[in-house]
Amino acid sequence: MERANDPKTGYRSPQKAYGLKYTAAHALDLNDPVYLAAKNEGLSMVTNTILSLFAKYKLDAIVYPTSPRPATLIDSPAPGGGGCRLGHQLSRTKRFP
Repeated sequence: MERANDPKTGYRSPQKAYGLKYTAAHALDLNDPVYLAAKNEGLSMVTNTILSLFAKYKLDAIVYPTSPRPATLIDSPAPGGGGCRLGHQLSRTKRFP
């Protein structure tokens, strides 16, 4: 955890370091009934909830960003190359309702 706060390591998440310290200080024992209920029943509850959402709304996937930063524009790989900007490509793509 010390490395998470050390600027020399390039780790830029003091919030994550705080979260790890907090969790370590407040973690339940592996035999605690609350922990066991969450471990044994929680995963199946979440799985069934997600599967019911897929069925109810006829979904194939759920997309969620994994980075807090906005996506960057994709340019052609080399200056003067044959690629086009993604924004331009998407504006020409046929969209279905």
